[in-house]
Amino acid sequence: GAQLLGDFTKPDDLVESLTYRPHEGLERLPDRPPELRPAVQEFGERVARFREVLNCACDLALGQDEGFFASKCGKG
Repeated sequence: GAQLLGDFTKPDDLVESLTYRPHEGLERLPDRPPELRPAVQEFGERVARFREVLNCACDLALGQDEGFFASKCGKG
């Protein structure tokens, strides 16, 4: 919560999470500029790929079997 949203007057949260769902809300994007929708879609694809790489790096760093974190995180 609070600190993730920039409210540093509150105590540290024990756990913070920022969730990004790349395919939700695309239909609500404005038509202008026309480059916006493809840019947001590409960003979502790249974030998804980064998640895959990060999961794999965590597997290796923590001595887990390949795919361990991906199996815990779900798809998308």
